[in-house]
Amino acid sequence: MDNWAVKHHINVYKSPKNCSLEHGQLRWRELLFDNLVCISNVGQAASYLDRDFVNYVVLGNEKHFKGPSLSSGEMPEGKFYPLINAVEAKAVNASDNLAPAAIKSAIMTTANTRDSTMHPILDFTNVEATPFDYGAGQVNPNDAIDPGLVYDTTIDDCLNFLCARGYNNTQLKKFSNKPFVCAKSFAIIDLNYPSISIPKLTIDGPVTINRRVKNVGSPGTYVAHVKVPEGIAVSVEPNTLQFNNVGEEKAFKVVFRHIGQGQHQGYVFGTLIWSDGKHFLRSPIAMKLG
Repeated sequence: MDNWAVKHHINVYKSPKNCSLEHGQLRWRELLFDNLVCISNVGQAASYLDRDFVNYVVLGNEKHFKGPSLSSGEMPEGKFYPLINAVEAKAVNASDNLAPAAIKSAIMTTANTRDSTMHPILDFTNVEATPFDYGAGQVNPNDAIDPGLVYDTTIDDCLNFLCARGYNNTQLKKFSNKPFVCAKSFAIIDLNYPSISIPKLTIDGPVTINRRVKNVGSPGTYVAHVKVPEGIAVSVEPNTLQFNNVGEEKAFKVVFRHIGQGQHQGYVFGTLIWSDGKHFLRSPIAMKLG
């Protein structure tokens, strides 16, 4: 995301308190719960629009939000700004069958982490930014039209996530009209989300996360590529996925091991990319070393 724009034109509001942050700050740590990070996007939809119009967002509980698509001035508190909506609309127009979670995946996994000069994005102090600053990256609408693969988070995924957080049947009924049986082996980190978060990684043992990807493009073979700091070992099983049909979905797991001797402490970051040579499905990784 362009630092000048962040400093001068975009206020980022955190949920659920809807309190504004200082200009130029992106506090992704505010999205932590139980030390689990959900890395998402802050989009620059205004960069691709030439006019202001009203957007509507409807949540699963039928609660409606209304707000302008962009603002050329200050963004006062108490208003809702679905800036990403225009990019989602572009993705929907290109792929009418994509579910909302798949559209979000397409936007996140095709986002850029380099600026227009192909250098790493900097934070508001001009230090190289991390996923805690830019989320999944700067939105790239043209690539989001054709992501190749998507992480299609289902209702069952979300309900199992709530189960893993300790929600009981009474609480689950607020989110689902149907009876739901929690999966016995589901872990919080297994939510089929386009980013990967490891709340604690120690030298005592590996951590395994599970994901699924769905083909929304042409047939192809995707190979996994992982970039992590020194002292972290990662294996993807399987590391090659073959897709023959649209809608075909395949599972994989990623095993993380801390093999260092204390060179890194706190949060470190990496990237998982699935690529067939044409598409590059990029997932940010955040790990807290203990």
